[in-house]
Amino acid sequence: MKLVKSKDYISNQIGMTLVEILVSFAILSIIIIPFFTILTKSAFVINKSANTIDATYVAQRVIEEMYNQSKDVTVPAPADGEERDWDLYNGDYWIYKKISTQTNRVKVLVKVYSDTSESNLEAQMETLLIWHD
Repeated sequence: MKLVKSKDYISNQIGMTLVEILVSFAILSIIIIPFFTILTKSAFVINKSANTIDATYVAQRVIEEMYNQSKDVTVPAPADGEERDWDLYNGDYWIYKKISTQTNRVKVLVKVYSDTSESNLEAQMETLLIWHD
């Protein structure tokens, strides 16, 4: 009967042990999990940025409409006041518009919200227009 030396027995083994597989999975998990976290956070930031850009375009469009009216001699200067309404083009945003008038100067404040509760401000713009004489 021949005794097998432990050195020869270990060196002749083929394959991986359960411990080696578990260590490999642990190392792989340590490397992969931060990447998934970064991808998830990036997707959230991209979505939020897209909403902010869209809302900013809506506010800009409202300001530009007021600017065009200020140059049209047939349009009288608006009265002081506030207006609230859905965006007429796509209806995704609730628009708050405040107008303050002093002689031929009109201050326009536009706030764009995601809903009628006005709790989530998406964009805001303000300008001072000189109304036609």
